Amino acid sequence: MYLTAAVFFALLTTLGAGHPTHRERCPLSSYQTVLPSDITAARQLQNQTRVSLKCHQGLRLSSFPECDIKGNGRLRLTLHRVSLAVRLLKNMTKSKLVLRNLELFGALHETLLCNTSHSDKVPTHPVLESCTDHLVTYTKDTSAGCIEQDILMSLVWLLIEDMRFLVDEDQLGREAKISAPQL
Repeated sequence: MYLTAAVFFALLTTLGAGHPTHRERCPLSSYQTVLPSDITAARQLQNQTRVSLKCHQGLRLSSFPECDIKGNGRLRLTLHRVSLAVRLLKNMTKSKLVLRNLELFGALHETLLCNTSHSDKVPTHPVLESCTDHLVTYTKDTSAGCIEQDILMSLVWLLIEDMRFLVDEDQLGREAKISAPQL
């Protein structure tokens, strides 16, 4: 009986809050303070971007208030957008500035992948599906030049706003875990 209860409790905590070792192995807290030099590198890359095209900024979640979601949904949306940035940076001419940003966003991509790997079994929410569909449609229907411009103009936003939101949420989750009664 006790063994069954223990297994059931372990399954509930794993499915409900994610496997604890994932958060410990892939802490988002390493992005709690983004180094000024990293922000400068992203800004310099943005400054090199020619804003010659009239493009809609479809990658920023602030453009779509309904996509301002929390938890695994936010993590997945941020992962999708960071994946686009990494893919673009890999295809750009390899200058020191591009390589620096590729290293930074590549590491961020790996951390986000590690944090979302446990949530594949969690059913998706309709709002998350709608927001993901928006990003997929946007990247299919928008010209390559506009997507490149949009991604490059969103680098600092991804580093500062999205990561701050995810780190704060991760910290709250850790504090709740620490203050939760131990059984």
